[in-house]
Amino acid sequence: MPFFRPFREKFFAGDLVYGLSEQRNIYFSKISHFNGVKTYYDEKRSPPILIDYYLTPVELKNIDEIENILKHGPLSDSDNQYYSEVMEDFYERYHYNGCNHYTYKKYEEDFFKYLKHNKKYCNVMDSKQEYNELTIGRKCKGGLSWIGRSNSKLVRDIHVHFILDGIDMERVAEKREDEKSITGKELRWLFRHRYHLKVMKKVQFWNNGNPTFPPWMGLGSHVWNNYARHLAEKENLGLDEEIYDGLSRLFKIL
Repeated sequence: MPFFRPFREKFFAGDLVYGLSEQRNIYFSKISHFNGVKTYYDEKRSPPILIDYYLTPVELKNIDEIENILKHGPLSDSDNQYYSEVMEDFYERYHYNGCNHYTYKKYEEDFFKYLKHNKKYCNVMDSKQEYNELTIGRKCKGGLSWIGRSNSKLVRDIHVHFILDGIDMERVAEKREDEKSITGKELRWLFRHRYHLKVMKKVQFWNNGNPTFPPWMGLGSHVWNNYARHLAEKENLGLDEEIYDGLSRLFKIL
């Protein structure tokens, strides 16, 4: 029962890890509960530990566009470095998945099938969509939904470990990050689905190296009150979250 004790007290092979990338790396290298991660990663095992490694059509199209930019230039030194780093990260993920291609493909097909049949996330599979924080966020939220809500036998025993370290919870709950962070989108998704029984059982939160309760429980839970009111207003208007946010910004409702 990860939302409540007994917690899931370590990473098991096949589990997914969410949270800020810098903090994930700290957990992977220094937190004993995650000792199995390094071996799992070094052996290039599947399914991937991170949702980032599932490369959607939108992401693959973006990579093609960057390759074209690098090929035809010219670019400033800073732009060249930026795009080169993006490509290096892509090739690392692509190579990782290729090392255990058959197993990876089973999970990729299951995940992508789930996205395609979900009206909120299906456009992530459309290569005509723009690659931006909106499409990335939908893929990541779709990953939480896939593990936490789907009936897939393939992910029945997979859990999500969500690392809270380094997150400004007040800014996330009040939706006032300078740039709407992907991690913030993921946390708000979990808050919206906090009463879904399978989600409650399959997501384990971590803070300061230890398993813990969700951030909307216990100390600091009050920061989520405004977001709860926001959801109530949206529900009363019968609007989708993204549509409501757009109208709120346009007319300064919030």
